Amino acid sequence: MNTGRHLIQNPPAGEQDLLTGLQHETLLRSALRHISAIPDEQDRTTLLVKALHGMDDNGVKQDAACLLERILPLAELVPEPYAAWRPVIQHGFHYLASELSTARLIPKICQQIFLPKDTGLEHRLALFMQKLPSLQKLGQVLARNPHISPELRKQLLKLEDSINDASYDEIKLLLNSELDGRMQEMQVHIEARFLAEASVSAVLRFCWVDQAEQRIKNGVFKVLKPYVADYVLEETAILQGLAAHLKQTSDEHILRQADLEGLFSDVCSLLIDEIDFRQEQ
Repeated sequence: MNTGRHLIQNPPAGEQDLLTGLQHETLLRSALRHISAIPDEQDRTTLLVKALHGMDDNGVKQDAACLLERILPLAELVPEPYAAWRPVIQHGFHYLASELSTARLIPKICQQIFLPKDTGLEHRLALFMQKLPSLQKLGQVLARNPHISPELRKQLLKLEDSINDASYDEIKLLLNSELDGRMQEMQVHIEARFLAEASVSAVLRFCWVDQAEQRIKNGVFKVLKPYVADYVLEETAILQGLAAHLKQTSDEHILRQADLEGLFSDVCSLLIDEIDFRQEQ
């Protein structure tokens, strides 16, 4: 059964209607009904963006953030030893979603709504984190904290292993564009899949012909994902405001247990360093 159809029709008795109470409930319900029969995800997203055009942008983003909170109750994934942190995580998730640009937020709403109804929460979160380098990097940093529980570390590592949001064709096209005619000149052959993929880059094996030595040599390309530079700028700004937001909305006693401001600052620094390949070299 299609999740989108379930959300915009009357749910079974006792099951929550995820659109109820939203500021633009009537318009959203109408728009989702209209696009529910369209099979292509990109077409659905485009039509939803058109349907929301002209509406109060902040109101739309608040509705979208509330809807994502209902679809993705992340508190359920937090192990019992960290139960006190569940409200903090939920508040943080709402803030991040509501601060994302509409152009990035609406496609994520469409994706979540039209996933199969029985899609598990962990898989939904992994899909939501696609093309969100700040969340991916935050998970990586937390997974390497020696003080967290093995259960939480296992969950975070699973999310890290699920990073798969780069398009091989786009990356190869980018390489061809940047290297111009040298690919053909040096008889470069690129493997048909990624060797590895991280939050900001993808790595591909290749071989080429060294004309001077008349032999084939091997190498790797590390390529910045085409959207990452812009997204990192947007998301680091969001993270910089998140710590202050949580201070206003969360239990002060809980927040004293961790340096969230320092954590978010570290994540921002890591991301900025990682997109500067010249510094890495």
